[in-house]
Amino acid sequence: SSSHPTSTPSISPSNLASESPSSGPTATRSESPSSSPSILDECPETLSRSMPFISDTSLTLYYETVIYQDHPTGGLLCASLEYSGAAGWIGIAFSTAGRNPQFGRREAIIGMPGVDTSTAVSTENVTSSALNPSGSQNNFVEGGPYFVNPGKYEIPAGGLDGYYGPSLGFLMSGSQQTLVNASVTTSDDSNQTVTRLSFAKYLREPGEIEINPMSGPTLILYAVAPIDTSSGLYINENPQWKYINMILGGGRSNTRSSLMRKRQHND
Repeated sequence: SSSHPTSTPSISPSNLASESPSSGPTATRSESPSSSPSILDECPETLSRSMPFISDTSLTLYYETVIYQDHPTGGLLCASLEYSGAAGWIGIAFSTAGRNPQFGRREAIIGMPGVDTSTAVSTENVTSSALNPSGSQNNFVEGGPYFVNPGKYEIPAGGLDGYYGPSLGFLMSGSQQTLVNASVTTSDDSNQTVTRLSFAKYLREPGEIEINPMSGPTLILYAVAPIDTSSGLYINENPQWKYINMILGGGRSNTRSSLMRKRQHND
């Protein structure tokens, strides 16, 4: 079977759109680390910073950073990426590519509403079509890789023959699936459909791009694959990953171990 979508056009590197060079947050609502950190300070109940994306007014990132001064993970990035509409998948990614993010290594956090964490449907590089609820998710493969949703993905430059969305071939190993309290939902808020990807990610993890809120702008990529609510089918399964250089800021600082609690994995 085909390992990537054929019904959507390939996205060439030159099609990756850019935001303004550097943007700061708006005041509004909304640990060398071990490979398996075991303690976590809670994210704030309200994410006090937000960033509406200039190129897509239907997207807003709400976030806060929690700094662990004396813990090797460095702290947490607490985030909620919200899309005004229905989506088959929604994602945010980090890169160190600088001037040309499309040519660099991207580490993405992607969620697909309505898809359960489970044994994967295939051992091959199936993409979001096969993992979609309307696809073959219930056709589990005995001994297949464990599928995590939302999950962490490593997307190489060029993707999979031009496909840049969630794929088993991009899914990071089980030991790297360290997101905290991650969820992806689609709901109706005040008669408006909203797709929401929420998670907390450690700032420093072994072999991954470090997120340092104190070092200036952070390069962030984002993408949404919209679906038609009447048919449940993708409008575009392979959307552009756009990017922005964003100032995350120092966030809250907390060194008191009494405020740390056991981590809740998304598995």
